[in-house]
Amino acid sequence: LTVNYESTVDWQEETDLFRSNSHFQGAPQYDHVIIKTACPTSLGTNIVAQLLMMFSIAVNRTTYNLALVHPLNRPSGTRQQKDVDLQFLRLRAHPCKSAEFVFLSSIICDALVVPDFSLQGDHFFVDTVDGDIFLRY
Repeated sequence: LTVNYESTVDWQEETDLFRSNSHFQGAPQYDHVIIKTACPTSLGTNIVAQLLMMFSIAVNRTTYNLALVHPLNRPSGTRQQKDVDLQFLRLRAHPCKSAEFVFLSSIICDALVVPDFSLQGDHFFVDTVDGDIFLRY
């Protein structure tokens, strides 16, 4: 899947390529994406989610492009001091049963998310990967 979006750095059109494959070069590859939501969340009006599956469905001669995503959110409570000191944005995966369907058109761009190996289910959102992500968050 490719998504085009307007960069907040230079207002030019950018393109992201997403992967959702259980056997990508011999290993699972499920990219993370930023999704525009209708309701505010702990991350504003956008959420970060892991892209699990993409598909199309036809209903009454209308085709809908959908994605199954696993949402990540900021943990509730006080931030860990090391996260504050190092300016980390920690994200926590919801239980697997909380996977949601979203329209592919609601995907804004990709997101670099890395696991926190010291806490199962926690991840770090990397906002310094490019200027666009840095300015958005």
